[in-house]
Amino acid sequence: MMDSAEKPGTIGLLILNEQTRQHIASLLERHHYPAVVIADPREILTIYADHPAVVFFVDWEAVNVYGLGLISQITSGSRGSRIIYLYDKGHRDLIRGIMDLGAYACIMAPYEEWETLTMIRHILTRKFPRNGFADKEHSTFPD
Repeated sequence: MMDSAEKPGTIGLLILNEQTRQHIASLLERHHYPAVVIADPREILTIYADHPAVVFFVDWEAVNVYGLGLISQITSGSRGSRIIYLYDKGHRDLIRGIMDLGAYACIMAPYEEWETLTMIRHILTRKFPRNGFADKEHSTFPD
């Protein structure tokens, strides 16, 4: 496994549900994936300034509060970023719109460890099924 200093990009947590945020942050920390908690979507621009390729976990509460425009803001701000949408059974209706706006994947509660880590590993190893660019030549992640 790679050392966290060798992993490209940054992981941003725009997760308004406290229990979900703690669960995902803890899971990532246990597996040496550093994450930045984002309290306000305007902070996304700060993260882009420092790290052009970001993996964002966005929960259904954030989408309910800030609207689907949040997804557009993230995807248009950095082509190299990937969004993983976290939802529960009651918010499945948002999936189509979120995927249409360019999200990489959606994970349904209870956000199993294997599923979450698989998504992160695929992104960090440049396995991008949505655009077909899995090679270094087309990747926006730094080497």
